Amino acid sequence: MSTASQFFGGSGSGGIYHQIARTSSGTFTCPVKTKYLVTLIGGGSAGLSQGRRGGAGGLSQSFLTLDAGTVITY
Repeated sequence: MSTASQFFGGSGSGGIYHQIARTSSGTFTCPVKTKYLVTLIGGGSAGLSQGRRGGAGGLSQSFLTLDAGTVITY
């Protein structure tokens, strides 16, 4: 079984120390080489006219090791 220190480093005292939420398009430049938890959430459709319903949203989540200076476009 995995432990938090395996994902975040340290001797069990590691954890997510910085969280960023974005609601519009842009870029993010990784400040240091480390593991990042990247979460993408799609809002789905709000529905259509004539009584039809919209589709469900989606979620994707992954731990990635990214180098300092890596630019992510979202």
